[in-house]
Parts: sequence; structure tokens; C-alpha cells
Amino acid sequence: MRLFDIKSQIMTFFMSKYEILLLLSWRESFVATNVIQRDRSQIGNNHQKFRNMSKFAFVRGWGKLPKGLAPQVKEEIKDSLGIKSDPTFYRRLKGSPEPTVSEAEKIAAVFNKYGIIDIWGDE
Repeated sequence: MRLFDIKSQIMTFFMSKYEILLLLSWRESFVATNVIQRDRSQIGNNHQKFRNMSKFAFVRGWGKLPKGLAPQVKEEIKDSLGIKSDPTFYRRLKGSPEPTVSEAEKIAAVFNKYGIIDIWGDE
């Protein structure tokens, strides 16, 4: 008989079924919680990915826009890229995903229309 089997027999002798179920459910939730926390730590580790995307961002050009023109320019860029939602636009603003050549030309054309030439970068 293995040591684990002996321990489990002793535990069942001294513990009620309710206590055993409680212990097992606690163990399961503890394991599940640790797995979730490990997965969450991987999810939040995207800072290097976004640092590389900064050269594809057009935050620099966005910052040069007069505040009154921002909604109009945002709608023009959304229309030219076929973007429907604001969160998608702001991800594009920050360079994620990397724009294709034709998308970059469309974005540059919108900014050029307002006299802003240096648009690429996050600063």
C-alpha cells in the first residue's frame, strides 16, 4: 500500500464526508485560481509588443491636429480604412495592427489634406 493511500484512509476515518468534500473543493478552486492568475500574468505582458508598434502609430500627427478638427479627421480616417468603431480606431492610432502600405497612404493623405506631414510615431 502506498503512503498516499494510507494517508487518505486515515483522513477519511477522522473526517466526515462533508469535510472531505469541502477540502477537495477548496483544493480544486485553489488550483483553478492559480491557473487563472498565471494566464492573466501572460495577458498583461504585451508592453514589448506595443513598444514595437509605436513606429506604426500616427499619434504624432494626431497631436498636431487642432482640437476642433479631431472629430472630423477621425471620421475621415475611419471611413477611408473601413473602421466602424472608436476602439478599433484608437488601436489603429497606437499602431496596432501594423497598417498595410495602402492603409498608410490613406492615413497620410487625410493628414496631408490638413497640412500635417510628419505623422508617424508615438510622440
